[in-house]
Amino acid sequence: MATNHIDIKDYYNHETRIALVENAIINMQKQFEQVEKRFEQVEKRFEQIDRRFERLEQKMDSQFRWIMGLILGLYGSGFVTMLGYFLKSQGVI
Repeated sequence: MATNHIDIKDYYNHETRIALVENAIINMQKQFEQVEKRFEQVEKRFEQIDRRFERLEQKMDSQFRWIMGLILGLYGSGFVTMLGYFLKSQGVI
């Protein structure tokens, strides 16, 4: 049974095979460098997104505090008004 196996030893000598392996290693190294650059770009983009979320969070916190102050102020003034009305109706004031 014949196989269609091609052996590199049949076509290239030892030095040529070493050169081919070295060339493959250099190509892989270049590809890894490209991947590393792309990874750094993605990291920078995520850092920008993190900063945007932090600014948004700070803005939401300040608005929440303002709204809570307004609500508590309105409830407080309503309570004082009702207390004054109750005390006046009872003749205390």
